[in-house]
Order: sequence, then C-alpha cells, then structure tokens
Amino acid sequence: MILPDYPIEDTDNDKLRRAPLAKKVAELVNNFQGKESFVIGIEGVWGSGKTTFINFVINELKGKENIIFVPFNPWNFSGQNELIADFFATLHSSVKNEKGVRDLSKTLRSYASKLQISFSPSIPIPYLGSFGFGELWKKGGTTLQDERKKIDDELKALPKKIVIVIDDIDRLDKEETRLIMKLVKMTANFHNTVFLLAYDRARVAEKLNGEEWSGDEYLKKIVQVSFTLPKPDQQGLQGILFNDLDETIKGVYGEVKLEGENEKRWGELQYAGFKDFFKTIRDIKRYISSLRLNWSIMGQGEINMVDFIAIE
Repeated sequence: MILPDYPIEDTDNDKLRRAPLAKKVAELVNNFQGKESFVIGIEGVWGSGKTTFINFVINELKGKENIIFVPFNPWNFSGQNELIADFFATLHSSVKNEKGVRDLSKTLRSYASKLQISFSPSIPIPYLGSFGFGELWKKGGTTLQDERKKIDDELKALPKKIVIVIDDIDRLDKEETRLIMKLVKMTANFHNTVFLLAYDRARVAEKLNGEEWSGDEYLKKIVQVSFTLPKPDQQGLQGILFNDLDETIKGVYGEVKLEGENEKRWGELQYAGFKDFFKTIRDIKRYISSLRLNWSIMGQGEINMVDFIAIE
C-alpha cells in the first residue's frame, strides 16, 4: 500500500510529540480577549509538519462555542480580484448564519467589490498604510472606510472569535505572497479576527524583500506571535522509519528474522548512514511508498531483501 503524503489530523498519531505545543497555541487563541485583529505564525521548513500542527490546533478548538473557523486556501486564486472575491465569499459563508450579523452579508459584498477596483498590486506593501481607505473610493456617499467601519462594528458585537486559517503561503509566487500579506495586514484585519498562518519564514521573507525594506522585518510587522516548529528529532524519525519498514517487509515476506549474512549486511547498511537520509516524515513516506511500489512489481524472486532496501 502506498503511503499518501497527507497531514495527520488525529493527535493519537502524534509520533513527533507536537500535540502539547499545539494545545498551548489553541489556548492562546481561545483566551485572546482583544477586539483587534491578531496574527499567529506557524513557521517551519517544508516537510516539518506545519499542516499537521494546524490540524492539532483546530482539533483542540473544535466544539468551542466561541470559535468560528474560516479555512482559506490561497491556491484557489490567480490574481488580486480572484483572491478578494474568494476570501470574502469564504468569510461570508462561515458567518452568514450567526446571530447579530444581519447586515454583514451586504456590507461584505460592497466592501469586496470596492476593494477589487481600488487596490493595485503595484503599490509597495509597506506604504499601503499611507493611503486612507476613504481616499481610495467613494460612490453614493459611502467609502471603503464607511464599509470597513460597518464590518468592524458588526464583528465587535459578535460574541465569537473568527479564526482564519491560511496554509502553504510559502508555496505561492512573489506576487501572490504579497497579495496574501496585504489581505492579512490591510484588507481583512477586522475586529474579532485571529489569523493562523503557516509558512517557511525564509522563503516568505525572500518574496517580501523590496528595494527599501526587508522581508523579514515586514513579517515582524504582520505577525504578532510566531512559533517555529523544531526539526523532527532523529530518534522519533527512526522510530517511524523502522516501523514502516517492518510493515513493508512483513507485507512481502511475512515474519522475517535477519540472520547470518543478511544480519551482517543490515548492520553495515546502518553503519554506512542509511537512517541519515531521512530528515522529515515526508522523506520517509516517499521512500516507503516507492519501496512498496517497486517491491510489488518485482516480487520476492531472487532479490536480496537488504540489498533491495539499500538500492531503493
């Protein structure tokens, strides 16, 4: 059976012991009392388990009556207008049935339509604050600032926090990354919202770099609190690797005990650094999946088990 590269959702499968930290992050979200927008960053290199970690945080918060989740996929859009339309449609869908927000639907649509016309991606991100919402658009006596205030007033009265989850920001291109950060910092930083962002800090900072500002410093202006996921410890990774290897071997040969020459060769393979090739769980999943696929094609035959593992 091929191992899908899907994030873990159940803390029962928390083989890298990330659940305790996820619980602390969930407590931070749940206990946040401020009415202003709050941004939490989950940082880590590719394959470090950021999506799994966010799943753990969400599981800790599920069932709490004071939380509304808004999962937003940044890969769904191909430009600024698509981003704005998709984000506000997702936000509206998540809050439309809540009590006390009777005018919010109309205001969100109006605000989004004006944003689609008003903001230009060519405006450098750090200088957006110098443009007043009211100066950007005015029609029929209403401005962006007017619409924004209406949204804030309704969300302030909502007895719940809106938790907006945005994952895989580090996989976007330069323009898309800047659009997402503009959304978080300027466009949708409404009252009573908590953003939970997941990204590789070095990759995102590089895409935010400008001639007159540092991408890393700009990230500090956006994200109030960040948690860096530690690299998986070798002991934990080895446990996962050898457990998956045992299951794979059992599926091909049944119960096997290494003896004689095979035992010696397996020891030499370990000494040569076999386990050092695996830096993340993703490395293990890719290896085991490839091993299982090729073994299913080759069968037992005349293949030496230890050599086949090494060659793969």
